[in-house]
Amino acid sequence: MPVDFVVPAGNYEVRKRFRHLETQRKKYQMPWSKSVLDLEHHRLFGRTAWGWARIIYFYLLLYLFIFLILVIMITIFYYSFYKGKLSPQILKGAPGISRFPKPGTIRFNPNILEDLYFYADQIDNVLYKFDTFGPQKFVECNKDKLWGYQEKSPCVIIKINKVYGFTAETYDDVESLPKHKPAILEETVKKYPGGNKIWLTCEATKKMDFHFIPYPYFDASNDLTYLDRVVAVQMKNIPPNEEVRVTCKVWAKNIDIAEKHSGHGHVKFYLIMHVK
Repeated sequence: MPVDFVVPAGNYEVRKRFRHLETQRKKYQMPWSKSVLDLEHHRLFGRTAWGWARIIYFYLLLYLFIFLILVIMITIFYYSFYKGKLSPQILKGAPGISRFPKPGTIRFNPNILEDLYFYADQIDNVLYKFDTFGPQKFVECNKDKLWGYQEKSPCVIIKINKVYGFTAETYDDVESLPKHKPAILEETVKKYPGGNKIWLTCEATKKMDFHFIPYPYFDASNDLTYLDRVVAVQMKNIPPNEEVRVTCKVWAKNIDIAEKHSGHGHVKFYLIMHVK
């Protein structure tokens, strides 16, 4: 039998057709109006009604979940901080008590100005933070312009720290005072009758006198705003060249006095006046 030979006519290339390429070609050739609304395949912007329903359902659940989280957080914040009122409530205990000047031991010589400036500047800075006219309220304690340190009658500033929402429960008469109270407290309550007063008393380990400016109490009628939180304590007849421990306490029903921790209802400091 004769053998047939296949003689190549030239170079040729075998190409494979891919269905996805055909689909892409058809989409590319599709008019733009059909890519927006394709009535033939029931598509809007390339998605069917079921596709759009799934997307809308997903985002509805997502935003509903976010909304619930926000509602829960706002509710927790509201009842923790505000408790249905317009002013924030305290999240910790009663306000702390501060004393200025700051060193634990106030050591000074009335004849050494450097010592006096150190303490007087601290008092000025504290009062000026309230107002430029803050020191004028306590001018009786600052006749020597050095807060009494040059006249051997130094002053310290006792301040109730600000806690928003705190409302003091005060001792408004002698009968309501606690059992363990200093005798001077009962005398002070009788001398200054009326309510809304956080009382202040000071005692020392040596005999000396205390003078409170403007009064031996903090006026709590305006929720301890502005300079109502500040009382100046002037110490007189200080024994020279002796270490004196001074303790000042504030008295209110909801301010506990923790003897072991200074600043919790009371402040303690030492005073030494060097006189040659």
